[in-house]
Amino acid sequence: MGRELIINRLDIKKDGTVIIRESGDRYICGRNDFTNAISILFYNEKVSYLVIDYPKKKDKLHVKCEDSGWDEKEFDLEFATVDKSTIDYICSEYIQKDNIELEREHAMLNDAYEARRNTRTVKDFSEFSELIDELQEHIDSYCEHAKLYADYIRTLNMAHDGKIEETYILLTLSE
Repeated sequence: MGRELIINRLDIKKDGTVIIRESGDRYICGRNDFTNAISILFYNEKVSYLVIDYPKKKDKLHVKCEDSGWDEKEFDLEFATVDKSTIDYICSEYIQKDNIELEREHAMLNDAYEARRNTRTVKDFSEFSELIDELQEHIDSYCEHAKLYADYIRTLNMAHDGKIEETYILLTLSE
């Protein structure tokens, strides 16, 4: 069963209307250490939605959805709040772990190239070539979820027009 961590905008208009704005493909999928760490924030509050730096601890808002990606056009959004510093800390911790892992894999790749250069048989050369291909494929497909999540939050367009009073980042956990 999959897990998605989704990032959208939550706009509160001056007339009190609350709108969830879809923000494109700002989600990550998977079950790994990083998504587990973020998911714990939702589990601790027993909610599926977290709003970053919302001034109240826990709340419910009647929202309207701008896009048909939501099951309902209007519903009561029950959420908890989270400090951006908490999200930033978790992301930076896992970005650092990803950097260490990628460094280790690049070192292994360099060692495999060196070992292949020093082989004496075609069979050994072929085996090291296969290993090099596998290592390179793994490096190329390695998904840095924490970096991606942090980038999604950092680059979310928070600009709004004069009709919007407040804008927040809405985090969603879907399992």
